Amino acid sequence: MINQKKLLITLLSIGTLSASLFTIIGQVYSADYLLSEQGKKPLENQLLAQRRRPPRPPIPGGSDLYQDLVNQAKKEGSPSTRGVRLCPLSPGVVGINDTFSDRPLFLWQGGNIQRVELRRPGGDQILWEQKVPPEESKIIYEAAPLEIGQTYQWSLYNAANDYVTFIFRIMGETQRQEIATQLAEIEKALKQQNATPEQIAVAKAQYFASQRLWSDALREIYLVENPSPALTKTAQEITNQLCK
Repeated sequence: MINQKKLLITLLSIGTLSASLFTIIGQVYSADYLLSEQGKKPLENQLLAQRRRPPRPPIPGGSDLYQDLVNQAKKEGSPSTRGVRLCPLSPGVVGINDTFSDRPLFLWQGGNIQRVELRRPGGDQILWEQKVPPEESKIIYEAAPLEIGQTYQWSLYNAANDYVTFIFRIMGETQRQEIATQLAEIEKALKQQNATPEQIAVAKAQYFASQRLWSDALREIYLVENPSPALTKTAQEITNQLCK
């Protein structure tokens, strides 16, 4: 397993990292990082605020990235739908409505869902739909990439054709480019430490969670191939925490 303290020191010593990445890494590895924002806040404003925030010192000895994700999830409110045994999670339900990925993960808990549909807000035309296999609670969107900066409406249908609907937006190009740069730097540094694909995915999930981009954080976690028992447990704990 990768030495997280050694990794943090290596990351902070890389001369090419920007000041904003220094701030992000400090947040990712700091167990006392608190998400004080309770409402939904535009991502652009979050990024501007983050650039003004001084870097946080790392905790000696590093921290447990898996547990940190669970702890961050505890700071989010429950998105459970009243009167329905259903807990929608992604995209655009937990945290802020924007998503980085243009191929989002649709994730929920309960509800005996039969199919997922995607439309423009208020529109009748179905842009994409997918039947849900029995006992399944997630579907990855694998059609053509969704349009940058556009808002979409997704719906979950049960066997009785009852449904619930949610809104999310693919973030604008400027914000996407900035985040893509940060992710590339994080991945580069981790690969230099011979990190596994799972460890890279967890680090990216940490980054997304620190931005309250939970749709993307959950996507990183749930799409890891052959996840370790630790990651499987973490994913379930996060889902349970968000759906309390």
